[in-house]
Amino acid sequence: MRKNTNGHGLLGAVLAAVLVVSWIGVVIAFLFTALSGGAGVETTLFIMMGIYLLVGLAIAGGVCYSLYQRWQEVKGGEEDEAKKY
Repeated sequence: MRKNTNGHGLLGAVLAAVLVVSWIGVVIAFLFTALSGGAGVETTLFIMMGIYLLVGLAIAGGVCYSLYQRWQEVKGGEEDEAKKY
């Protein structure tokens, strides 16, 4: 079978795994802080909700940008480009 990744295919998977594990660590840290009563429960939850909001907006923006890029590809005649491979 032909190798198409040139050794760079693993980088994305490792980066995604690190980001997900880091994000879960942040959520767990905020939850422990909120449940232990340290640093003010209201403040901790407010910060956590703000982070959730920012991450959600970043994801929504990325999805919209990807949709726009795909739209431009289809308009440019690249609709069937994947069939070549």
